[in-house]
Amino acid sequence: MEIIDWITLAVFFILGFWLGDKWATAVHLKAFTMILDQLQVKSSDFKKLASANGIDLPEESTADSDMDEYEITVEKHGDQLYAFKLDGEFIGQGTDRDTLVARIAERYTNVRFTVAEGKEYLTKD
Repeated sequence: MEIIDWITLAVFFILGFWLGDKWATAVHLKAFTMILDQLQVKSSDFKKLASANGIDLPEESTADSDMDEYEITVEKHGDQLYAFKLDGEFIGQGTDRDTLVARIAERYTNVRFTVAEGKEYLTKD
């Protein structure tokens, strides 16, 4: 083998090692994120815990980190469900859970709502 072959081999080895490390890190981060979602741990809580222990986390490239989060209340009057932000702003209505969620989704994108009151009206029968 000539010297150019050894250099080429070294470059491809280093490039493969670097790309493999990046790929493995991405796979592990995605798997860990899925585990946290299953445990219903918010990314903001996880970031606070990491920073309290001196751990720097890589920036997320997903839109999830850019989502606004609001707590809402759900009220039932007659056969209608009404959803309001905690400040009283009306966000949607529907005759059942699916209709209410669809109407809210029409008006709001990249927003996560957490039900503070009225969860019992959203249960599926």
